[in-house]
Amino acid sequence: MKRIFGLPIYFLIIIILFKTVYLLVESSYNTIVLDSGVIKDFSEEIFNNLELLGHNITSIGVTLLLMPLSYLLIQKIFNKGEWFKFILTMIVSSVIYVSIFFSLTSLMDYIVEQNKDKRYSAYYLNILKNGIANNVLGHSSILKFEDNNEREFSVDEKVIINNIFLLSYIDENKVVEKIATVGMDSFLNFYTQEKYENEFKEQNENFIQFASGLKELYVKYTEAQKKANKEFLKAKKESHKKYLDFKRESKNSFTKYQQEVSDLNKNIEKNVEKLQNDSSFRSKWNDFVKYYNRGGYYKKRALKDYNSYMIQKFGKKIEPSSWCKVPGGLLAPFVEITDGILGKIFRAFTGGGDSYSGCLNTYAITEIISKNYHDKWKTKTKVPYEGIDTFNDYLLNKEVKNEIINNLRKKGIKVSNSFNYKEKEFRNAYIKNVTKETYINVNKLYKKMGIAGIKHNLSFKSFVLSNQIREKFKATLSMYNKKEQNKVLRLIAYQRTERFYDDVYMPNLKEGLKKEFVLTKKQLFSSYKDKGNKSIKALYIPPIAIALSLIFGVLNAISLFSLIISLMLVLIFKMNENKVNIIKKIMVFSLVTIVVTLPFSIKGDNYFNNAQNILENNTSTLIKKYSEVLTWIFIFEKYNYPLGVSLRNNLTEKQLKSYGLEKIKRKKH
Repeated sequence: MKRIFGLPIYFLIIIILFKTVYLLVESSYNTIVLDSGVIKDFSEEIFNNLELLGHNITSIGVTLLLMPLSYLLIQKIFNKGEWFKFILTMIVSSVIYVSIFFSLTSLMDYIVEQNKDKRYSAYYLNILKNGIANNVLGHSSILKFEDNNEREFSVDEKVIINNIFLLSYIDENKVVEKIATVGMDSFLNFYTQEKYENEFKEQNENFIQFASGLKELYVKYTEAQKKANKEFLKAKKESHKKYLDFKRESKNSFTKYQQEVSDLNKNIEKNVEKLQNDSSFRSKWNDFVKYYNRGGYYKKRALKDYNSYMIQKFGKKIEPSSWCKVPGGLLAPFVEITDGILGKIFRAFTGGGDSYSGCLNTYAITEIISKNYHDKWKTKTKVPYEGIDTFNDYLLNKEVKNEIINNLRKKGIKVSNSFNYKEKEFRNAYIKNVTKETYINVNKLYKKMGIAGIKHNLSFKSFVLSNQIREKFKATLSMYNKKEQNKVLRLIAYQRTERFYDDVYMPNLKEGLKKEFVLTKKQLFSSYKDKGNKSIKALYIPPIAIALSLIFGVLNAISLFSLIISLMLVLIFKMNENKVNIIKKIMVFSLVTIVVTLPFSIKGDNYFNNAQNILENNTSTLIKKYSEVLTWIFIFEKYNYPLGVSLRNNLTEKQLKSYGLEKIKRKKH
């Protein structure tokens, strides 16, 4: 197989193709990195995608430079077939690619570690960078602010923006503190405007809906209260009528009482007469006396039969002596001891009559019948059946009064124990009862409305500011802190909803943004350490990526150019391969010399000169060296950027999106 410079023709063609594709991609990537510095809504996702893409492209660039050397080395070590050498070269190249990729990743971590003391300055310099991109911040030493929302940044401006870390080498404390104070005010004002456009409309609509909901709830609250107030007025009007009804019922009760007493007396008279004329009863009594007086067994039997008969007729036992009482009760004790010697003396004294003879007189019968009915009366009521002659006596009777008070209380009319039947006390108790019952019903309704326990007859202001409203709308108000919740409710309570933006939304937003963006050194070295590290990466990776992109891009371009010319001299002009190899080496050396030295002879613009002055006055050796690289970058980007933009414009949205870079739009240069 034909070889040129010790390499197979097919391998050289592959190298040319790979390098050509690489240079096209590298040029596009370079412009993407430059443009990323002026993206208005630059995100961590875009940064991570750029970093990953940059590591891949740089690793490929280095691998392509070393691939021919890898092949020649393998060819010298292994005396194998062509395919073996090619496959082994691909394997070695893959190892080189992976090694470079992980080396770059480690390099980024090393940069973060070496610059960890710059977390604070890196964080605020990134904010300045974002502020410049959004045209709200600037810096006299680097890039002045222009009040132009449609501002287009030049290539030089993009280079200097991506090298914003230079500001940390002017007067770090002065610059950073100015950004952290004055600069942050401007930045937050801008950011709040952005948030206003995106979020205020939605929050304001939610607030207005909340206010409307409270008004509707208050309408329901007042409707329930109006119904309650109508009931109160009705109760006041009806209280006099209810008192008259009470008096009428009391009189009716007294009339009923009189009737019952009258019926009681009539029943007593009727039953006394009936018993006096009851021959059967008298016969039973005579039998009892006859056998009782015989004594012994007959006496016991007579007493047993007598008791059974009393229970049957009167429902209870009645002492036989009870039928022998006379007015004054003088006979009763003698009748009870008619047995034995005293009985005989008694009978001799009275004419020798039998025991219990002369009983069943009218007085005794009346007493027993009366007691029977009186006992039944007492089981029915505590009100006495005698001693009450007038309506006034009836009302003043203790038992009647207690009964009346208890009946009123059962109806909810809670009069005092000293109730004297006056209209005022009755009406007040009646109105109080209606009020209580009405409020019970109203409170049930309030409970259904979710405002249980709320006070009655509140104004709209007091209603909105009540604890029940806070509790009911706890979830809605949770998006605000306690101070803001008070403001929100007061705006609604005082019906000043148009002040929502100025009094609640904007202060809330600014406060939230301050907590989110205005960080102290202590925070960035402790709880926000990760954010500080990401800030260091975001500050240093773009300039490093741009430099590496150009360096390896130029080296591969020189390599590709010299390789193509050499192949033309050998294949077309049939020149000696050894001579061409010498020419190739001279060509590469010359091109590298021109690329390295020529930019320093070209006069730069203001950005170029400003950057050089900053770097040359710095004492850091590393930074002074970087001034030479930056000079080279300024010049080469003038030629690379237009080419990269034209190539990038050929990428589809889908291709950009696959790298997570769809926000970096295609544009005209």
